Amino acid sequence: PAVFVCNNNQWAISTPIEAQTRAETLADKAVGYGIPGVRVDGLDVLAVYEAARAAVERARAGGGPTLIEAVHYRAAPHATADDPCAYIDQARVEEARAHECLGRYEEVLKSAGVLTEERAEAVRKEAEDLMRAGITAAEAEAPADPELLFRNAYVDPPGNMRNG
Repeated sequence: PAVFVCNNNQWAISTPIEAQTRAETLADKAVGYGIPGVRVDGLDVLAVYEAARAAVERARAGGGPTLIEAVHYRAAPHATADDPCAYIDQARVEEARAHECLGRYEEVLKSAGVLTEERAEAVRKEAEDLMRAGITAAEAEAPADPELLFRNAYVDPPGNMRNG
C-alpha cells in the first residue's frame, strides 16, 4: 500500500518537461507499473486532497499503489545557484504566482464563510512570528561539527577528508 505523489512543476532543472518525456502526462507513466495514475491541479488544495483521500482508501483496502501527478508551474528558481531568466517566461511566472494555492484556498474558505479577513491576517502574522523565531533560534545554534558528514559514511575516511 503506497501513494506516490509527483510534484510536476513542468521543469527538470532548466529543461522543460516536453524535452524530458514524450508521455502526455506523468500520470500516464503509472501504466508501465500496472498502477492507476491520476492528474490533478497541484494548486487546488481540495483537488489534491480528494485525489490523495481516494488513493489512500484504495491502498488501505488492498487495491495497491496509486501515482498522483500534482501539476503546477515553478515560480521560483530551481536552486539558489540557478538563474531562470535564461530559460523561463517571466509573464508565465507572474501568472502562476497570481494563482498560487494558499491564496486560492483562502478565497474558497472566505466564500464558504469559514474564514474572515481578520482571522487570515492573524494566521499570517502568527506564521511570520514563528518563522522569525525559528530563524533566530537557528542562527543562535553553535556551528555543526564537520565530522558529522563522515561519521556514518566511512569506516576509514580518506585522509583528504579529515581536519588537520
